Amino acid sequence: MIKTICIENVKGFGNRKCFDLNIYPNKPSILVAPNGFGKSSLTTAFNSLNGNRIDLHKNHRYQENETNQPFLSIKYDDNGSTSTLCADESSNHISAVFDIFVINNKVEAKAKNMRLPGGASRAVASMEINPIVLIQTIPPRVTISYSITSSRTILSNNKTVLPNIENLFSSNKFLEKLSQNFTILDRSRNITPQRKVDSLLEIISSRSGTVSEILRWIENEKLSELQNIEYISDIAQIVHEYQFFTYSLCESYLVAIQISNIYNFDKDTFKKACKYKIYEIEKKGYEDIFSFFKSTWKNIRPTVKDGSLLLSLPKAHHISNGQRDVWTFIALLQKAKNHFKKDHCILIIDEVFDYLDDANLTAVQFYISNLINDLKSDGKKFYPLILTHLNPMYFRNFTFNNQHVYYLDNQNTTINQHMKKLIINRKKFEEVNAGIKEDKLSKYFLHFEPESLDLVDKFTEYSLQTNWGLSTAFYDFVLNQVNDYINDRSYCAFSVCCGVRVKIESKTYSLISDPTIKNDFLFEHGTKKKLQYAQDKGIEVSDIYFLLGVIYNDGMHWKNNYDNVSPIVSKLNNLTIKNMIKKVFEE
Repeated sequence: MIKTICIENVKGFGNRKCFDLNIYPNKPSILVAPNGFGKSSLTTAFNSLNGNRIDLHKNHRYQENETNQPFLSIKYDDNGSTSTLCADESSNHISAVFDIFVINNKVEAKAKNMRLPGGASRAVASMEINPIVLIQTIPPRVTISYSITSSRTILSNNKTVLPNIENLFSSNKFLEKLSQNFTILDRSRNITPQRKVDSLLEIISSRSGTVSEILRWIENEKLSELQNIEYISDIAQIVHEYQFFTYSLCESYLVAIQISNIYNFDKDTFKKACKYKIYEIEKKGYEDIFSFFKSTWKNIRPTVKDGSLLLSLPKAHHISNGQRDVWTFIALLQKAKNHFKKDHCILIIDEVFDYLDDANLTAVQFYISNLINDLKSDGKKFYPLILTHLNPMYFRNFTFNNQHVYYLDNQNTTINQHMKKLIINRKKFEEVNAGIKEDKLSKYFLHFEPESLDLVDKFTEYSLQTNWGLSTAFYDFVLNQVNDYINDRSYCAFSVCCGVRVKIESKTYSLISDPTIKNDFLFEHGTKKKLQYAQDKGIEVSDIYFLLGVIYNDGMHWKNNYDNVSPIVSKLNNLTIKNMIKKVFEE
């Protein structure tokens, strides 16, 4: 679990800012914050990590001041043990544990000079996508030269006991696995393990019997000795767990001995061969994923150019934004998958598809879900962090079955607990005999109603603020909360939302002169329907009244298992919304 992320002196963040998140691995994590909050600062900090330090350009430092030293830290829990990893300009302990990959927008505006008649020229702008470098340098094609005859020379007799492993060196996946364990292969030739191997090979050479009999003898009499040979046993375990070949446990050790000999005979060639096999795997992965797009007129596919594997996309005006974003995203997602080698992996997706249509948004979520499943099956703890300014609770833009939403702009706002209780339990109050009817509670307290209602006894019975039981007193409270909000004093966000609703309905009601229309207005359910009814009757209703529905609707409902406070406070902190509310109360 990632418990906390801290950032300092990167773009918009000066003083150290810490986010207490508690992010679980292998689940889509949606990190929500409004535009201008600093999501790109967080992205830049992670994207600036290299193997040794934070390499941050001057333009990305806080206030573009070179003396402002960047800092990034991750506090995480792994199997009950909590650790904090830090990175700055002189060190990076994060990348020793976490593989990190960042996906952000790749569209750039480019200008070219166009010659006009008479020798003049003018700049013409176009939106282009630079080729995506899938693999920077294609390694040379190198193969491991394996001969079973040569390999069996380590035995003077009973040579056929050693399995022919030629097929192993044709297996891309197996060599990829071996490439992650070069340190074990290096140490397998240490003096102690090699003495044990030589001693065992000498005994095998002197043993009489058929191949099957000797293998059975090794299995029964020598397996424990094999398992105690340091590093050789690690290689044997890799061989035995590899599903493509069905070696017995005993044979896996004999295979491991051969692999150790071949590797240490020519390490350079062995490593180059593994590197080329990894390239083939990655290239095939890209080709497979883009085979879905063969029907497109541009025939999008990876191509080799100047020793690199690239994905070149058409100019932005030749394809739709949705196609461009999805193709780019899929390519980078596959690149991220290839990049993730460590047990802990972080993928940061920075507002890449906040503007995709429903179909394309569904498509990219499908690919993310597949990546989560693939990495989880490999035993990795994978953290896909999706940064967005769109709150999934309202926009329904993300529909992963196990997603978790985190609000970066988490406000330490005072919430009146009586107000919170009133909103949460508004429908429960009517369940008890002669309790507060929900329709009355909404009509006389959470909406505007000129006729006063006295429910002081019931408010007392249900442990609510007693004086609020008089509806006019409740209105005074919520309208005063709006006044505190407008004048930058401490306020309760839910109370402000209620006050805005009451004020808007009250002002609209005051514009109606016909008594019948006034009465019908009060009996419409919901503020939007009330406003629409008034407008249909010829009343001029301000657009602001409708637009502020994001305040008076969202703040009057409570959703379980969500942070109900931060999204509302974030909206109330928006200066434009604040000015709109001021305008309502100043008119």
